Amino acid sequence: MNVSHGMMDLFFGYNTRVGDVQTLNRVTETYEDFAQNAETPEDRERYANAVVQIQDEVLPKMKQEMNELGQKLGLSGEDLGKALTKEELEKIESNKGGIFSYLDNGTESFSPAYEQGTLLSRSI
Repeated sequence: MNVSHGMMDLFFGYNTRVGDVQTLNRVTETYEDFAQNAETPEDRERYANAVVQIQDEVLPKMKQEMNELGQKLGLSGEDLGKALTKEELEKIESNKGGIFSYLDNGTESFSPAYEQGTLLSRSI
């Protein structure tokens, strides 16, 4: 089965953000260990500040974007935050009948904020 370009953009963007969130969670744990066990007070403070910045600034934005992309793919609940395979994507698209669904008046119900090709260039 062929998957539409728009759906593939969402798929790659979503899986990228899932990986980013998982990596940041591991980095946060590592930095917390470094903050407790660093040799100098300056190093401990630097790692502690990095943990706070990741948790307060970066990670929430990444999670929000991951959730938005997942919802556009039709994921919800426990499925959000898990990487998708191409087979799962094909199943989602076959169940949806395509990425766009149309209302009775013929307008798209897909989010107009999404622009193909700009997905991975958002600044965080």
